[in-house]
Amino acid sequence: IEHFNLQDEKEKTVVFLQLVSFFRTAAARTPLLRQIKVIPLTGYQDEYALALESVSELGGFKPSLNPVDSLLGAIGVTPAPYTVKPELSIDASMSSRAVADSIISQMIEKQRLTEQGLIDDIDTEFLHHFRVSIRMIRAAIAQLKEVYPEQDVAMLKERFGKLGRETNHLRDLDVFILDKPRYVSLLPESLAEGLLPMFEDFEKDRVNEVKRISKWLSSEAYNKEIEELQALFSQGYSAGETQWSERPAVELAVSKIMKRYKKIQKAALKITHDTPDEAIHSIRIECKKLRYLLYFFGSLFDKKQLKLAGKQLKRLQDRLGIFNDLTVQGHYLEAYLDEIEHKEKKDINLIAALGGLIAILHQMKLLEREKCISELHVFSTKRNRQLFTHAFALQEPEQ
Repeated sequence: IEHFNLQDEKEKTVVFLQLVSFFRTAAARTPLLRQIKVIPLTGYQDEYALALESVSELGGFKPSLNPVDSLLGAIGVTPAPYTVKPELSIDASMSSRAVADSIISQMIEKQRLTEQGLIDDIDTEFLHHFRVSIRMIRAAIAQLKEVYPEQDVAMLKERFGKLGRETNHLRDLDVFILDKPRYVSLLPESLAEGLLPMFEDFEKDRVNEVKRISKWLSSEAYNKEIEELQALFSQGYSAGETQWSERPAVELAVSKIMKRYKKIQKAALKITHDTPDEAIHSIRIECKKLRYLLYFFGSLFDKKQLKLAGKQLKRLQDRLGIFNDLTVQGHYLEAYLDEIEHKEKKDINLIAALGGLIAILHQMKLLEREKCISELHVFSTKRNRQLFTHAFALQEPEQ
């Protein structure tokens, strides 16, 4: 990227320009595509318009603000339509079973769009979204279990759960490798270099794990399983009716959301500085379930009220998520440390660096725990309960 300034007659900069050159390889000398990005400055709109017009007249150059689209167009690639969170159009008149079927079917479609990117190992985001889709499917089955026969719920949770578990190790490796600069920066220079062999181990392990996952996703067994599961919901789940399967979805939504919220609030009120970590992690899981319910049924409620309730929940979830990440990372590193300590040829520098990193993460976790407790108390206030009650149209007497 080359930077230029356009100046007026008084030599005052009035517009910024960026010349972006795209090369097929790092060694290529001729760019595949060149693009000019015109960046306005406050107070110089006329000059910006003139610069845009002038650049457009150059023909070969394109003053687009989205070079990625131009590059893909130049090489003849049309991206497949994809959204991280598909908008779920749920009608209040739909039955609870029909809504659950629709949610699960859309999540399976989203999951399947990530498969080729996972097989080709294009980007770690493909694995992340594959896993999110699986989690949402399992959450829909578990949260809306009343709409399916009891024996079917257990079977579906297990089958989708098995698909998710296949990718656990690869996701753990990705998290550490992507966060390598942060981990190294947490240690003093005298210890930081000692961590590098660990990341070399992780990267080697990742190569093997990617091959295994690619082979699994390309296998006849996987494709048979996912196609069978997809077929179960694409035309509506055909198992026998239940007490809730034909009732209006909005009734199920209000019942589930308020029940989950009250469970979180009740647990949050019991949290003290002596509460075990496991209890805080349990609340995190309940919050995740509530978040999924708000996403599944969001179109049934007032957008403004839903946004307010969702904002409060997200604040709490973000805090609990950091606490959980630090806990999981600490356990993972402790297991790795135990493994290398039992090797015949010990790497003393790596052991020292790992010990230091584990100690730092533990201190960070303790600080984050205090923030979680504070946020839990905010979430369990009377004001927040009133917000949820109003948002989901369920008036209940104060207790």
